[in-house]
Amino acid sequence: MTCLRCLILLSLLAIQPALTIAQSTNNQGDKLKENSNDVKREWLLVPKVDTSPEALLNDLGLREIQPGIRPFGVMRVYADKTSFDEHKITEWRQRVESDPRVQTFQRNHQIQKRGWPSDPEVTAQWHHYHPNGKDLDSDSVWPISKGGLNALGFQPVVAIIEGFDPDHPDLEGNTFFNTAEIPNNLLDDDGNGYIDDHAGWNPWTQTDVVSQDDHGTAVAGMTGAISGNAFQGAGVAPDVSLIRIDIGPLTEADVVAAYSYAHDLRSQFNTSGGNAGAFIVATNASWGIDYADPSDHPIWCAVYDSLLEVGILNCAATANLSIDVDLVGDMPTGCASEGLISVTALDSTGARSQAAYGANSIDMGAPGKHLLLPSSWDSPADSSMSLWNGTSFASPAAAGVIALIYGAQCPEFAGQALSQPAAAALRAKEALLNGTVNEPNLNGITTSGGRLHSMNAVLALMETCADIDTVGCTVPGACNFNWFASIDDGSCDTSTCIGCTDLTACNFAPLALQNDGHCAYPALGLNCEGQCLWNQSRTASLEAGTHEFMVFSGEANGGDLELSMTFNSGGGAWAADQVLILVSPDGTARQLGGFSLLSESLLPGSIQADQLQWSGSIPFSWGTNAPGNFTASFDLSDMTGSGIWRCYFINAFSGNGVSTADWNFLWNDWCALGLTSCPQDVDGNSFVTSVDLLWLLSNWGCEDLCIGDIDMNNQVGAADLILLLSIFGEGCQNFD
Repeated sequence: MTCLRCLILLSLLAIQPALTIAQSTNNQGDKLKENSNDVKREWLLVPKVDTSPEALLNDLGLREIQPGIRPFGVMRVYADKTSFDEHKITEWRQRVESDPRVQTFQRNHQIQKRGWPSDPEVTAQWHHYHPNGKDLDSDSVWPISKGGLNALGFQPVVAIIEGFDPDHPDLEGNTFFNTAEIPNNLLDDDGNGYIDDHAGWNPWTQTDVVSQDDHGTAVAGMTGAISGNAFQGAGVAPDVSLIRIDIGPLTEADVVAAYSYAHDLRSQFNTSGGNAGAFIVATNASWGIDYADPSDHPIWCAVYDSLLEVGILNCAATANLSIDVDLVGDMPTGCASEGLISVTALDSTGARSQAAYGANSIDMGAPGKHLLLPSSWDSPADSSMSLWNGTSFASPAAAGVIALIYGAQCPEFAGQALSQPAAAALRAKEALLNGTVNEPNLNGITTSGGRLHSMNAVLALMETCADIDTVGCTVPGACNFNWFASIDDGSCDTSTCIGCTDLTACNFAPLALQNDGHCAYPALGLNCEGQCLWNQSRTASLEAGTHEFMVFSGEANGGDLELSMTFNSGGGAWAADQVLILVSPDGTARQLGGFSLLSESLLPGSIQADQLQWSGSIPFSWGTNAPGNFTASFDLSDMTGSGIWRCYFINAFSGNGVSTADWNFLWNDWCALGLTSCPQDVDGNSFVTSVDLLWLLSNWGCEDLCIGDIDMNNQVGAADLILLLSIFGEGCQNFD
């Protein structure tokens, strides 16, 4: 057997995302350029009553995403990025709007957070989105499918035929576990023929103890790394489930045994009507034998036919050699099976990247060069991603798109996947291949002549989605409206889903679809329970090894503090290097952040090392120099007191460079003081005394959020001193 098909760049990168910010141009109150709430290249179109929608779409070069589903006559359409230049979007839109058959035309907008993930590395993953369009178009397809539950509620699963790290933060939520099997009881609890197969399967050891390494972790991450978890990047199908199947010592016998396990789980799923087994829709093989003649491996090639019979498509990486597989052979990508999809590697320009080809054997190209993917996860030091090259990662991209196809909301296809699994698999393969984008350098050397395109593949499936008679509520706007129902059963509910729909309101109703106009909000400085709430923001741009501080007046009665930080690294600093020290009026100092207590050399002069307490380690996800948003919670029940508080912001990085942290604090049971009739009462005790004067002088020259800034001009100076002395020794009456 050959070595694993990858070329690893031995470097961990910190990538600064390059985000394209849309410019706005007013056109009847709408924005012509894409904005953050626009669904990319999706539009809503209402044709005039006497117009043929199909003819109109054809003439305008638009495609309907959900054919036949047109609530209130509105069609959800897709404008392929290759059909017009973004710089000419204004002209293009005006042409559409001026068509006499068009009544209304506008952008589609997101109504909930379903767009681009919060993961800090995802914008650096060119295979999801690249300005030159040679990407998978993930940003367009994810609002339609992320590879999650299909229309019948079944979860698509991709079998990764090698080990990966199930505890990696980008994989642990998507790793498949056989919940019908009780681990380590030496019994076959679910009757599938495998004992204790709870966490995957290792045919060599006949256990669920599966190996894990960097290669397999990166392969699994390409297919199904989680999105929206504010950690690193995302997979092609971020909601798919991933099952681990080991191939032991890399012999052909182990390969056949590994595939057999996937076959048996899908077969059990089919025969049980989805009540047992696993809905495995694809496997991935990122390994093989260079220059191998398929005629020498008849059993191996026949396995793919057997897998197809139960509804499994099988993706395989071809050789990392610029050779013609049709002439010199390769396994498994030389096998002539309808159940096999063979993939070569492309770079970000669409060019083949030192990878094999074959007009009869290789089906398509997919991203396979300079790919930022997860690495093994043992400690915070391993949290950075690595650059990977090779067909090893082109193949799992195709497996991920298959999961997207199976996760698309087509009830008819979902039913076929259960009742006619082989036919459904061939239909998914047809959508995958028909959805490829023509790439001139692949013409004549691959069966499709194109590169993988996730949006086109899903649309190709949806365009064949047949209408089925579904019974349910057919009244748009009803609480239980069923998009797929064509026969009304009289169950429409128009009352129980009415309530407050504002997430920020105290009486927000998560199930409400219509706002009742009675949202209630907390008073300033309070939370919804009437408790004090400190909501403070601060930006700290600090050179490594330096600090700054702010002071504020208030009273704390314990409570929890929710901390969030938007971070941009300078010089390689980690998010975990950005540390806070909170000092109460009685001098109690508490470190918030970091993986350990700060050394004495980093402490401000007013804080002694033996006085510093620690609130415990922050989440391991802070152990990265990648930009992003980071959160943590702290129990401050023992931090009490009334008076002047201090907060120090420290960049504890031992190297060089300036890092920027935008902090936000939410502290329950912390009440601001100083609500008096005279701002000269700096410490908020209702009297203007020498204490107030000392606080003002100690902050002389301070700028931005300073105690003693009486005239509120963001600077403590002579004007503030004059105002304080004007009523020195007098009392202030607190507001009731």
